[in-house]
Amino acid sequence: MSEILYYPVIDEKRVNWKKLLEKIESWFFKNVVSDFDKANAILVWWWDGFMIHTMKKYFDSKKIFFGLNCGTLWFLLNDFDSELPNTFEELDIVRWYCLDVEILKNNWEIIHTQAINDVVIWWNILDYFNFQIEWKSLSESIKWTWLIVSTSFGSSGYWLSNGWPVMPIQSELFWIMWIATKPFNYHILKNQNIKIISKWRQKTLVWIDWYHGKIDDVKEISISPSKKYVELWFLLDKDFDTKRINLSNQKLSGLRSI
Repeated sequence: MSEILYYPVIDEKRVNWKKLLEKIESWFFKNVVSDFDKANAILVWWWDGFMIHTMKKYFDSKKIFFGLNCGTLWFLLNDFDSELPNTFEELDIVRWYCLDVEILKNNWEIIHTQAINDVVIWWNILDYFNFQIEWKSLSESIKWTWLIVSTSFGSSGYWLSNGWPVMPIQSELFWIMWIATKPFNYHILKNQNIKIISKWRQKTLVWIDWYHGKIDDVKEISISPSKKYVELWFLLDKDFDTKRINLSNQKLSGLRSI
């Protein structure tokens, strides 16, 4: 049985985060370490958005991510227990695949990154935008206000908020949807590359995993399935899929009551 050694990560924008870190280290002193290289797990303490930020920051670390909930819906985090799991045998793994994203800006700068959650394309005014979308044998001109390309994991975010169902998280599928368009539509995709070409007078704005990756003045966006993946770990006695569906229904219920 292999022992888990956690490196704690806390949102430093929060008030009194240093005191909270001291408490974590004292509560879980036995398997929390301050040396990142000695750790084989990253302990994320706060909420889902901060978990995504941490996964982006330590994407290539090869360490596992284990979260403790301090938020509300907490799709990605575990309920707080009296002590942390000591061995990997106490945990269950959830894995999903990312998207490779290549951004071509109007100044011809090229940016390469991965999307863990989704890619959102829009502008900061309420208007329709003209873009060309190309994949496989299809080339289509559409008008939209927002366009979302979502991983299976990201389907519990904007995708869900716009009325579409949560996707099987460990599938290799991904989805593209355009909002407030003529016509309103979406597609389920697998093993395909997408190119989105700006045909609009305004500067296109792209968000990779929302506020974690804002890129402006975009000319073209190329998106393709990635062989890279992210792994989250949960307590073995918790059914992650059931929790995800229940919380999604809770979120949808709140949206419908507005």
